[in-house]
Amino acid sequence: IPKIKKQSQQVLKDQVEVYCRVRPPSFPDQQCCVEVLNSTTVQLHTPEGCRLQSNEGYKQMKYNFTNVFDMQSTQKEIFYVIANPLVDNLIHGKNGF
Repeated sequence: IPKIKKQSQQVLKDQVEVYCRVRPPSFPDQQCCVEVLNSTTVQLHTPEGCRLQSNEGYKQMKYNFTNVFDMQSTQKEIFYVIANPLVDNLIHGKNGF
């Protein structure tokens, strides 16, 4: 029975990691609807033009992630945070998580 208990603790330990990258708008005059609140949370806003046209108003929604990369984050930074630990584990014969 202790072995089963140990396995259940391992299952709880292995969590799914979810990352978010906020990229700059495609066009310079385009509004961004995503606000990075901190390194793990983003908040979505309805664009100004849509607020005026909608009868229902607007709702701000917050989402949490393992890590949030803002518009200034580089591809290299993102690789070192997300992929590099996986590659290191693979090279050392460990699972990819």
